[in-house]
Order: sequence, then structure tokens, then C-alpha cells
Amino acid sequence: MAATLGGLKSAHKDEFRKIVGSYMLRTRRVDAKLAFPERQVQTYSVNPTWDELQLQQVTADNISSFNGLQQTSLLVALMSSPQALAAQVEYMAANGTAASTLAFEVKSLTQRVPVPSKAKALLSIANDLRKKNCK
Repeated sequence: MAATLGGLKSAHKDEFRKIVGSYMLRTRRVDAKLAFPERQVQTYSVNPTWDELQLQQVTADNISSFNGLQQTSLLVALMSSPQALAAQVEYMAANGTAASTLAFEVKSLTQRVPVPSKAKALLSIANDLRKKNCK
């Protein structure tokens, strides 16, 4: 049996690269002579509201009842927004992989968070940058 590289038989590696190469062309920034502004990375701390903390607690209390992929999906949704978490739990409840009581609880808490703290902070930062750049 032929050795495989990431699921591709090594006998077909050159053919695969030839096909992909005919569709893809790598252009580096320096070759394109594109000038990008210097990146300035800053970290902003955002304090969640009481209701957002409650959503985190409900998720933490229930996370162990899910398999690894489901846990990852829920945590990604939680980090995205309360609305994303509610949508994910509702979808899982509709498919029978989450309790409907959990979906109801998450949805109830989410309704108390019309605009997440992260979104408010992002809007504030964007407004500050806009004011700074208009001067």
C-alpha cells in the first residue's frame, strides 16, 4: 500500500500539485509592492453584564453533558455572542442533542441582553478611532 501524505497517496502528489498550481498563484505582499500600514495591536478588557455572566454559568453548568464537538460548538457560540449561543442551543434542542429546558433558559437570558458588552465596547472603540482620525 502506498504511503499517504495528509490522505493523498504519494504516487499522486505531483499530479495534485500540478492541478492545484494551474488554478492558484501565490503572490507575496513584497512581490506585489503593496504598502500596508504598520499594525498596532491593542487589548481591551470588556466586563460582561450580570446576564452575560449568567449565560456563562448556565453553559458551564451544562457543558459536561455534551461530547467534545458539541462542547466546542457551544463555546465558540458563547464567545461570539449571546444570540449565537441561543441559536446554537435551540438548534441542538431541535435535533435532540440538547435539553429543551436548556434552550428555554438560554433564550430567556439572551433576551435580557439586547446588545452584548463586546459589541458596545467595539462601537465605542470604533467611535474613538473615528474621532481621532478626523482631527
